[in-house]
Amino acid sequence: MDKNKQQVYYFVNTGVSDDSARNWDYNLKYKFISAGNNIRFINRIRTLNRGDKIFAYIAKEKGYSFGYVGYGVVEEKAVLVKDYTIDGTKMLDTLDNHKWKEDKDENIDEWVVKINWIKTFERKNAKWKKNLKTSINNVCVLRDKKTVEYLEKEFDILKIPNSKNKNDDNVKNIQQKRNVKAISGKLTKKISETKLQTIQNDKYEIINKAFKLILPVLPEFIKNTLKEYDKNEWWEKFVIRKLPDMITRDLPKTGITDEGIYKLDISACLKIIIQNWHDIFKHKMNNIKLSWVHELLEIRNEDSHWTIEKLKKYSYEDIDRALDTMERFMRPIKNETADQIAIIKKDFESKYEKT
Repeated sequence: MDKNKQQVYYFVNTGVSDDSARNWDYNLKYKFISAGNNIRFINRIRTLNRGDKIFAYIAKEKGYSFGYVGYGVVEEKAVLVKDYTIDGTKMLDTLDNHKWKEDKDENIDEWVVKINWIKTFERKNAKWKKNLKTSINNVCVLRDKKTVEYLEKEFDILKIPNSKNKNDDNVKNIQQKRNVKAISGKLTKKISETKLQTIQNDKYEIINKAFKLILPVLPEFIKNTLKEYDKNEWWEKFVIRKLPDMITRDLPKTGITDEGIYKLDISACLKIIIQNWHDIFKHKMNNIKLSWVHELLEIRNEDSHWTIEKLKKYSYEDIDRALDTMERFMRPIKNETADQIAIIKKDFESKYEKT
């Protein structure tokens, strides 16, 4: 790892509470972290990848201690709780009459990530002090430097294994930090401006990269869905009659072949879904809201005319939200594509502070 690059840690809310099926003792015994009951929480925990470093957090609850209780490394990506095994045995086979044994749709069922716990504390000894940062999201990058520094100290992460002279290394690190703080304001400003320009360019590339993942998948999904409702006249009835003439004028007017659908861009595909939402796609795309489709269409329309100056108006949160919406939108269409967008989103979150 580049010594000048800050280590990325993930905040993970354990979801442990008095009225929850989750239990910190189970997390430790069976080496996992989990999320469920809400597709948004599930999608976020599914973004964790092998090698990601996490800090586990137990939220505040009356009568109980709260704070950070564990530091670990992801060993395996999320799987449904019914498929989670530890030492070759399914975890659910060892739990009697547990709520997670109930048969549920995978969009609300519990999803489990295997963790190699490096250091943990009992709930009563949770690590916390005033002004530490958490998140309303169950999984996110820990950005606050003071929180990271506190947790690195409390969980002994700063101890360097196999170092011949730890004191020399510590002195060197302290001096490097002092040198960084001594940089003149003029140089700092120049670096900030350079970083800002890089971010503006990256915003455009990031959004386009995500849309390029969606484009090959969306027409196929639309075609197959519309054919379920009218195999012979789906093209004319649900596409040609629904889209403006300026889009359809160069397209075949009948659905003799399937070639026409693949000539449409992202914007046209989204318009087809919107125009046929209530009769068709609402019933096909579980847990997807029509407002999300409109949001993607707006992003795409903006994207077609973006300039560097216009991109400056889009904050870190705007880009992050756009990627989150793309991921959620694609989840019921193709999980693989949604996972790829989730990786783009996580890389973006890891690379930039809020701008």
